[in-house]
Amino acid sequence: MMSVAPVASAGEAAGYYSNSDNYYFLGSLQSLWMGEGAKELGLEGNVRGDDLTAVLEGRLPDGSRLGKEVNGQHVHRPGHDLTFSAPKSVSILALIGNDKAMLEAHNHAVRVAAGYVEKLISARDTKDGVTSIVHTGKMVAAAYTHDTSRNLDPQLHTHLLIANMTESGGKWKALATDYIHNAGFIETVMKHQVTLGKIYRSALRQQVESLGHEVEETGKNGLWEIKGIPEEVREEYSSRGREIQGAVGAEATLRSRDVAAKDTRRAKVDPSRLRLMERWLGQMKEKGFDLKAYQESVEPRDAGQRDTPPQPERVSPVMPVRAEPEAGTQPEKATRTEKSPQVDAAPAVRDTPARQPEPQQPDSVSQSSPSLTQNLSPGRTSPPVLSVPAEVPLPDVADAVRMAISQLSDSKTRFTFGELMLTTAELSEQLPAIQAIRDAIDASLKDGMIVPLDSEKGVFTSRIHLLDELSIQALSQEHLKSTKVVSFTRPEQYAPPALDVVEKDSLVLMNAPSGVAGIRDLTAQLTGISTALGRDVQVLASSAERAISLARTDDLRERIISRQHVLSGDFHLKPQSTLIIEGAERLGLKETLVLLGEARAQDAQLVFLDSAGRQANGNAMSVLESAGVSRSRRTEPAPGLEAEVISIPVKRDRYEALASRFAELSGGSENVTAVVVGKREQAQLTGLVRDALQNAGQLGRDGVDIEARQPVWLDSKTRRMTGSYRAGMVLEDRSDAKERKSYVIDRVHEDTRVLSLIDGDGVLTRMKIGDVSADWRLFNRETLNVATGEKLLAVAGDREHSLKAKDRLEVAGISEKGIEVRRGDSTLTLPVDQPLYLSHAYVTAPGGRDNDTGVVLAALNSRDISTQTMNSLAQSGHRAEVFTGFEGQRCKKPR
Repeated sequence: MMSVAPVASAGEAAGYYSNSDNYYFLGSLQSLWMGEGAKELGLEGNVRGDDLTAVLEGRLPDGSRLGKEVNGQHVHRPGHDLTFSAPKSVSILALIGNDKAMLEAHNHAVRVAAGYVEKLISARDTKDGVTSIVHTGKMVAAAYTHDTSRNLDPQLHTHLLIANMTESGGKWKALATDYIHNAGFIETVMKHQVTLGKIYRSALRQQVESLGHEVEETGKNGLWEIKGIPEEVREEYSSRGREIQGAVGAEATLRSRDVAAKDTRRAKVDPSRLRLMERWLGQMKEKGFDLKAYQESVEPRDAGQRDTPPQPERVSPVMPVRAEPEAGTQPEKATRTEKSPQVDAAPAVRDTPARQPEPQQPDSVSQSSPSLTQNLSPGRTSPPVLSVPAEVPLPDVADAVRMAISQLSDSKTRFTFGELMLTTAELSEQLPAIQAIRDAIDASLKDGMIVPLDSEKGVFTSRIHLLDELSIQALSQEHLKSTKVVSFTRPEQYAPPALDVVEKDSLVLMNAPSGVAGIRDLTAQLTGISTALGRDVQVLASSAERAISLARTDDLRERIISRQHVLSGDFHLKPQSTLIIEGAERLGLKETLVLLGEARAQDAQLVFLDSAGRQANGNAMSVLESAGVSRSRRTEPAPGLEAEVISIPVKRDRYEALASRFAELSGGSENVTAVVVGKREQAQLTGLVRDALQNAGQLGRDGVDIEARQPVWLDSKTRRMTGSYRAGMVLEDRSDAKERKSYVIDRVHEDTRVLSLIDGDGVLTRMKIGDVSADWRLFNRETLNVATGEKLLAVAGDREHSLKAKDRLEVAGISEKGIEVRRGDSTLTLPVDQPLYLSHAYVTAPGGRDNDTGVVLAALNSRDISTQTMNSLAQSGHRAEVFTGFEGQRCKKPR
């Protein structure tokens, strides 16, 4: 994995990172200057402490110094610590097993990842009063490799210290920061922390497999371990990981884990090298594992094998087919069934594809850079690295660049070279060399797929965006000029002045209230105005939750259509009709273009209701305004969200206080909704809320465990990515409306892009990822405890059990017949022995639950408190209590 932290002190860094208690078994200090910026400063080879202190303090060879004077003190941020940690099994082999080739494999992977990091290095540049971010590609970095954790477990890891300096246009500058658009160096690193970690692990995996080891997936985002090192042995040497997990929970975010690692850090105790090795060997002996015997059993692959590119497994392109048993054997059925939340028995036919070695890429940092490790033992040699000519972009890399451009264009109007490079690496079937990515990006520039927005060609937009924006502008202007809003009847009463634009303009852009009740009332009012003119009216709801809320008004219930319908291919409007688009701020450019094209063809009217959340992909509403569509601002005041800020510095205490408040309020008549950002944080807070409800006697303690499935939404791009799938997830084939087939993912073969699936009978099948069509649904699954008094939410439609997505349920009782739940005035009985598409209904994301009135209890940090977030909170209630670690005051929601 990769963690990120600031370098706390320039003066103390050299002493800490070069301290001998960090390299018990590496023999000597492992350090190396890295990056083109370091070379320009004459820094190469091993790192000297005084040189490191100088660059972290911003001192330059000419005697000048980066930074500024503040109140008589010089201020300069030293830099950033990017730490790359080897999988535990690699650390065990390298340090306890003294496998020098494994150590070199780690060093090689760090160099590959550092090459990608260097391409993100940027500085601010001001020309003619305009400041832009320029990518310099000149990194000044010092790498220190350490071999133990804080708890003195074997933990091979490298600290890549990125100094806060780079050279641009002959001038040395601090690295760019951009807190507004998150386009600076460290902001980009934080956004792509997972991808950089995957790049390191992918490069390491190639080396480890070429040494003859078999690896197995152990988690999402490319986490893996060497299969020959048992899990209980790996856990024995992971006390530091258990310590961090105990502080923040198993499902904590990378950022939370980084903070917890710092908060739980303690000084190392310095035992002797011999005593520490004795302790490690004693732990190994207690587990009964013979490490030496395993090492002797591993046969490195010969050079001929390594030069052979991987051959894709021959798999039928049709939907899943049974894997054939070996000759002379009879297929057996496994004891595994899809009903069991745990997959722990052997399938009928074990999937054992031959693992072919992958071609190695050249080091991404200068080839002349010395290795972090010298003098490998003669018994084990580092695998050779093959050079790949890169004058012409490789086909798979070119495809990955095109996919990256398309994916980035779905979420933003502009993106940096670094974002495009890292997204390409993420989408590539195998980790490409940086030069291969650069060549493919250059080819895309020549082809016009991307257009530079700056002279340095560091920030791009896509041709897709430019064409979409131009098309929207042209269609909007043409529609405004050519289409008249026809009145088929004379209304008894004309619209009030604030809304009379709906009677006249074919395109209307109107500010909408942020509260759910206000949105519904305005939609109903606009519907009444248009129907009074004899026009057919439909309402496009932004989500399933919002569709339920709008349907509470009788006149809207039969008019609602889903936003997903827009891009389905069969979206149509009636001639001279009116479409009211609720939540228009969430529309992307493609959806807006489809709506305009259909409206133009049918002379229909579009009314965009913008809650000013600015969640639009490409900011489609701004494009409409630039085309001449005027924004209508209602004059009547909208009620504000009454918000009280409660400051509790410690996160755990803050969450517990929120959970106690939830239990206190939930006994009353008001709706109570807890809000926090992030799936893992929501799971953690849900557990605390349930504990508080049980302590208050509102939730039973004796419940039942069910298998709950949570949908994972895939689009045409993410459906093709191997990273979207993990062992233990469930794929459902819904091509036949009458029969739903379920398959548990047993294994994801990244090299061949094949999924090993286990069907309901426990029989293994295989399927190409490219064959997963839109008829298939992907689900996470978990064991969900359900007790009497539980509040549940249906997360997907379940025709078999008469449930609709977003149904709110309350558990009335649990018996041998099943779980009895109330849904409004009706009662249903759900089985406990079948998968159910349910979740606990206490905690959600901002704007994830619609309530006309009620109390919102939100746990937010400083960066989450914004106008957009407060508008989203207003959709879940009329009053909010915001729990944060910072001082606050009673306030009104900004408008």
